[in-house]
Amino acid sequence: MASGSTVTNNSISPITGFCFYAEALVGGDGGSGGPPEYDVGVAADNNSTGTITWDSDFSNGFDSGWIPVQLVVAAGGGAGGLSWTVEGGSPATITYDGVTYGAIQQLQVVAAVQAPAGFFWRGISVQFYKAGVETDSYNLRTGPEVNTAGSTPPVAEEQILTITPAAQDNDSVTITGQIRMENASTTLPPPTRDVRADLCLLREL
Repeated sequence: MASGSTVTNNSISPITGFCFYAEALVGGDGGSGGPPEYDVGVAADNNSTGTITWDSDFSNGFDSGWIPVQLVVAAGGGAGGLSWTVEGGSPATITYDGVTYGAIQQLQVVAAVQAPAGFFWRGISVQFYKAGVETDSYNLRTGPEVNTAGSTPPVAEEQILTITPAAQDNDSVTITGQIRMENASTTLPPPTRDVRADLCLLREL
């Protein structure tokens, strides 16, 4: 059975060693011409992007509510290899074609903030496959999550969940869960990666 381990840091770790990633962040909160709110790819300048209005009314603070997400990683990659869905987004599902890979040996799910805010995961479910047959799974009811709301900047915190399947030759994986962002301020948090999840850093070790 797949195993999971979680670490919490009071700083943001450099993202290295990954094959590809999917991400959600505050972005421009769906504003015209603003930065995107989710993406999937291999680098900030080499990805596919989507947009969503997390919260349309800041009078009671910023709160995205719980948003279902899913990353589907097809065997081998290439055309349509990565499919990243954020419910309510435009488009709801984005795909990335520009990466190929072999065995899926490890993945990470990250929640991180560098502003007074919270980022939460719940209901994570992971299924590993080889040649179309499910070989392993991992489920987590709550987390990873970080919350620095009420703290005085500068603040930084991350929580990293690393999931390792028992077998090291899986060729595809599906990850589902729900995410939520919160900030007590009546203004939008910084439209950067200050409040974000590097949702799945899938590693080919």
